[in-house]
Amino acid sequence: MPDETATIAMPSVTMHGIGHSIGAPISINEACRSDEEKDLVSFFADDGFAVFIRSAEDIAEMVVRAISDAFTKSPLDRHDIDGIILCTESFWDKDLCVMRNQPIPDHEKFREGLLQAVFGRCGLIHAHPYGNWLSACANFVSTVNVAQALIASGQHNNIAVVMADRLAPQGSRIMRSRASILSDMASCFFMGRLRYGYAIRHVVQHVATSVYLAQNSSDVQQRVLTTIGELKIFAQKVQSATGRNIGDYQRICIDCLCSPWIRLISEGLGVDQRRLCASEKAAYAHAFAMDNLLALSKLNQTGELKSGGEVALLNLGPWAYGLVVIEVL
Repeated sequence: MPDETATIAMPSVTMHGIGHSIGAPISINEACRSDEEKDLVSFFADDGFAVFIRSAEDIAEMVVRAISDAFTKSPLDRHDIDGIILCTESFWDKDLCVMRNQPIPDHEKFREGLLQAVFGRCGLIHAHPYGNWLSACANFVSTVNVAQALIASGQHNNIAVVMADRLAPQGSRIMRSRASILSDMASCFFMGRLRYGYAIRHVVQHVATSVYLAQNSSDVQQRVLTTIGELKIFAQKVQSATGRNIGDYQRICIDCLCSPWIRLISEGLGVDQRRLCASEKAAYAHAFAMDNLLALSKLNQTGELKSGGEVALLNLGPWAYGLVVIEVL
């Protein structure tokens, strides 16, 4: 049990203990399913992508592995965790190892399998469960926002945030928007008031409803202009909330997307494209909403993060945009 004196006096919320479940790296050439996809994969290879990650484990197994890895990097004990937010879009993955041959509906297998993984196999017996998934690739920021609110309101002391996604075998690894190649991944980190890891200084979100409504339009130019317009609104929200422009931050991490998409984001946000760092693109491709966490883990390993330094984490879905500004403690 951590020392109760090791908390922040001000009402700050921190995050720490980033753990992962990472499967096998597979050459992006194996993502090809047609001549069209072969051309796209060739483009991705020229753009700096090299592999995607494929997991043979089901969602419950991935969750267990990510939570266990996170505890190796945290002073918290399992009994200290009084809340858990599970974030996934992989509802297809119902044949969970802990629920096979159970005579219950598929949707209950998914829920019960995850609860057995959390309560039984991980020992988080005090963790009230929550679910989050509607922000697509921007699920990282929306989940952080929910966890921060639960802690700041006094409802919870320490929350495990778990994200896990795995592509269905029949699904294409190439995103519908052609922005990236998808990887299977699970990640976990803890949020609370321990003065440890990273202090969360700002969380800013924007839902680009007009982009969502226009996503099936055949007018590509109009979709691009709509996206740029919504990104400009998001940039204004960031400036209003933080008192700074996004480009003012020394280090800006962004999801692992292809260069044309990053150029589009750069134009909309008014930030030099060279400032937007998708450092793990070659190693992991696009791990759904977890790219920022992979980037933070790499920065920790390389010793590039210094106490007092700030990192801006840009987590952008096709129609949901988010920014988390953290300070290294």
